[in-house]
Amino acid sequence: MIKRILTFEDPFTEESVTQDYYFHLSKADIIRIMGRDREGDWEKYVQNVVDSGDSDTIFNFIEDIIKQSVGKRTPDGLFVKPRDYAEAFVASEAYGELVVELIQNEKMAEEFFRGVVGKKGFEQKKHLESVAGDKGGKRHNHRRK
Repeated sequence: MIKRILTFEDPFTEESVTQDYYFHLSKADIIRIMGRDREGDWEKYVQNVVDSGDSDTIFNFIEDIIKQSVGKRTPDGLFVKPRDYAEAFVASEAYGELVVELIQNEKMAEEFFRGVVGKKGFEQKKHLESVAGDKGGKRHNHRRK
């Protein structure tokens, strides 16, 4: 999980606003994203997106990660990601600031994406890559005979 403090101009009041936002991808989110890549390699997938040079592909990737990861902390300590919250965030000036930061600062973008996955998630992602990378066509059957 990563916490980002974003400062943006409120379009209604033209005042500067600073708010905390939280981003996290669960194991299920990681599996869903990994499913997009035929090779099952996260770094290659991201590199292929960047190397495509296609601004729409790159922007869609960034937007998808943000939409899937943005959420809020509840008073009882849970992290929830209501769809209406993600939609409201994407329509906000805070989203615009975050996207500009991610596009303009490669190091900050790498830090953001690693933070969204988290250390345990990054280890899980590596495990998922090894499972997804088993392209030998063999299915493991764990049923007893």
